[in-house]
Amino acid sequence: MFRFRPQPAASPLCTLLPRYILLHARRYSVKAPPNPDDVNYPLLNRLYNEYLEYAVGPERNVYKLKAFSQAMKAIASKSSRIQSLEDVAELPGIGTGIRRRIEEYLLSEAEGGSNDITSKKSANQKEMLEACKVFQRISGIGPKKARVLAEQGFRSLDDLLNDKKTFERLPKAIQTGLRYNSKIDQRIQRDQIDTLSTRIIKALPEFEVYVTGSYRRGAPSSSDIDILLFHPSMVEARLRSVKAPTKAQSEKAMKESALLKSAVPALVKAKILGEPLTVGPAKWQGLANLPGTEGRLGRIDLNLMPLQSRGAALVGHTGDADFNQYLRNKALKMLMRLNDYGLWKRPELWRMNEKTDTKDDDEWELVPTETEKDVFDALGEGWVEPEKRNFANIAPKQRK
Repeated sequence: MFRFRPQPAASPLCTLLPRYILLHARRYSVKAPPNPDDVNYPLLNRLYNEYLEYAVGPERNVYKLKAFSQAMKAIASKSSRIQSLEDVAELPGIGTGIRRRIEEYLLSEAEGGSNDITSKKSANQKEMLEACKVFQRISGIGPKKARVLAEQGFRSLDDLLNDKKTFERLPKAIQTGLRYNSKIDQRIQRDQIDTLSTRIIKALPEFEVYVTGSYRRGAPSSSDIDILLFHPSMVEARLRSVKAPTKAQSEKAMKESALLKSAVPALVKAKILGEPLTVGPAKWQGLANLPGTEGRLGRIDLNLMPLQSRGAALVGHTGDADFNQYLRNKALKMLMRLNDYGLWKRPELWRMNEKTDTKDDDEWELVPTETEKDVFDALGEGWVEPEKRNFANIAPKQRK
């Protein structure tokens, strides 16, 4: 049983706060416009215009500001024109979102013919960019894998399906996504999730069932269905070990998982679940049969969490990402740690030493947070309805 102890008074430990805690609290001033003489000025200017929306608009987003700032700095360091994604592959600070924007820029430039490349190269570049977009619709194919496939000459999903040798080398999850892609709806309507969740609750009487993600935040449609499950057999919350489990430990966890032993078989029997994409002892991702349709499918995630994690798990799985990051940064400033498994603090007599790391060691104890309200209260935050958990709601707090 975890016992709640009052937080100790401030001590010299505060002076040992890791640097990343301080960085998370940093403010980002508005950058100066890019240099018109820069060889990549058109791309930089396009990124800068979007950057300004987050910098001076009513919804100031420091996380996106940081991403755009790092990307623009990296691009400005290049002395040659960026003509393909390969030209930014080794640049630091180019994440998935920025890569997508660069792809869109290159595609628009290719269509407009303003890049100084031959028409043949321009046409090929356009084909590759369009192919990358198509491939990334499949679960498991990210920007890097999509680019590799495009460079191998594939231009459509049919190309991959018809190339038996390449298809069989792909992970099973990608194979399943390709086979069923024409039947998968990219957006799942709220009323469909309502109907499906009612059926899931009926099929799983031994489980606590919550629909989370964008649905719980009030979205009219979602890209997938996020289901959070709790079961009496899984009670104790533990920090995820930084060490990978052994083969024997993994096999034991799979064998004893209430998710795989009880939940998934019951949902398959009820004809709710279809093909799996990824399977683990605490997470099942796959396809669900959408109600009110003729054979249409939607992506679904089933997550099994410990009962002691209920409050933090509901917060984490509801989102959104910006809201979660805000809460986790707040926990860091209070010398605590928040993740989907719980809110954690150091033991009362704990002191930092050379054998402990401020984040990844196991010298943490759970702060009792049975409900979401418990999490908010422990962090000194007022209750926030799920529909308001977004950056627009936390931006005023960050400006204080």
